[in-house]
Amino acid sequence: MKYDRTEEYRQAMRELKYAENYFNVCESRFIPHAILNLCYAENRVEEILKELRRENLDTSISKT
Repeated sequence: MKYDRTEEYRQAMRELKYAENYFNVCESRFIPHAILNLCYAENRVEEILKELRRENLDTSISKT
């Protein structure tokens, strides 16, 4: 894993945790906004993980 990607993943996880906390404590009128934030944060984490897995797979294939 590259350091940049690892840090990007950590940042995305922090943002996901923030979005989860916001969703849990927001007033009912802000729930639609909180849901959008949560979905965005979850998708970002998933995309970074996919990229990291692809990089690891490419690295392991190139070693053989």
